[in-house]
Amino acid sequence: MIFRCHPGLLFLTLIGSLAAQDPARDVLHTITGSRVTGVLESVSVDGVASVRQEAGDHITVNMAELRAIELAKRSGLSPLPRQGLVLFRSGLALPATVRESAGRQITIDSPLTRGSVSVSLSFVQAIRYAKFVREDDGGFGRYLNEPKDEADLIYFKTSTNVVRQRSVRIEGFDGDDLAYGVGGDLRSRPIEDLYGIVMADISGFEPDPLPRPRV
Repeated sequence: MIFRCHPGLLFLTLIGSLAAQDPARDVLHTITGSRVTGVLESVSVDGVASVRQEAGDHITVNMAELRAIELAKRSGLSPLPRQGLVLFRSGLALPATVRESAGRQITIDSPLTRGSVSVSLSFVQAIRYAKFVREDDGGFGRYLNEPKDEADLIYFKTSTNVVRQRSVRIEGFDGDDLAYGVGGDLRSRPIEDLYGIVMADISGFEPDPLPRPRV
């Protein structure tokens, strides 16, 4: 399996396998042409890969320095979740499943992390909970790459399509619901109804509305 790291987005995409690869070792190709060989054990939320080499030593490589990752065949490795995705503000995109959500914290599982990882929403640019059966995702893919400056976006699932809620302020998670503000009102929606969220590019928050002037 090869994961290519594209400049700017560092999107990890499964595209195939190489017959010439060492079947027991992962190979990390840097943008300078060198290679790092070992076992990829984890990738942190800020995009640092930890590799265990044959002698048992661990080295770290920043994802921004990599051109591609070749993963060796693993027995017992959970398959890539084809539905879920978490995009971090660092540019690292992980195939992942969101297991828990509380306050402004989420816990995810991914084949590229060691166990479950809990991260703050402040590190997250976007979450996709499910993949729509049609190509029309309500514009989620577009805003995944080009988020709004100050407005968060929420995408809801229906039986036939994906609907986008514009200009919201995501507050966090309350039990099984996502809490968000619209025009000064606080609303909530069950997480099971969500297709995904895209946080604003600057902060993920819009400024609180000012009170009306009184005479």
